[in-house]
Amino acid sequence: MTRQIVYLHGQPGGPDELSLFGPMIWPEDVILTAPDRNREPVLLPEGPVTLIGFSMGGKAALDWAQRMPERITHIHLIAPAGPPESEALLDQMAGGTLFRMARDRPRLFSRVVQMQALMARIAPGLMTRLLLSTAQAADAELAKDPAFRTRMAAMLKAGLGHSPAAYAAEISAYMQPWGAGLSTLDTPVTLWHGEDDNWAPMALSEALAARLPGPVTVHRLPGLSHYAALRHALQHIAAA
Repeated sequence: MTRQIVYLHGQPGGPDELSLFGPMIWPEDVILTAPDRNREPVLLPEGPVTLIGFSMGGKAALDWAQRMPERITHIHLIAPAGPPESEALLDQMAGGTLFRMARDRPRLFSRVVQMQALMARIAPGLMTRLLLSTAQAADAELAKDPAFRTRMAAMLKAGLGHSPAAYAAEISAYMQPWGAGLSTLDTPVTLWHGEDDNWAPMALSEALAARLPGPVTVHRLPGLSHYAALRHALQHIAAA
């Protein structure tokens, strides 16, 4: 029997996150799809589906599970951006200033997004260096890898550089209250989170695990940060 897995990328990001670390081998019984939310609405395949949500894609996965609980058999959330329900949580996030801007100063946020998109389009290498400038722990090592930087630059150009509207809309929606709706979600969830993640701090997964009423498994990943956790989790999910 085939297994349907849908990968929901982060922001800024795209389906090419799956190849940031080179080719991956998935089991023959897996049908893996990775819709590009920067360009098109997500359509789930027929039948039971497992969702993988990375970073901001975690909210997209949880949204789908609330809309279609009978279709979603399992959710893997990797470095998820859980509900930012306190200023203290935002203080721990490298992008906290931008998230607050989306909430409190939407016009300025829109201008900043347009500037980011222009940079991603015409100078994706510079955008990549700026994005990775706050990398720490294992991500700092990834940031030194020329192949990783090249793939990241191409992904940013194809995603944020092509469609800043989707990026802006998802961040704005993320900053609206949405945690209360999780109280009815009983789909099994597995959380994968690097303990040294400064983009989506471990506290976001801890708060998310406490709020979810269904079965929750938490994998704390010592020494890993944002993209390093993605690499680790994908390898383990693919090998399962």
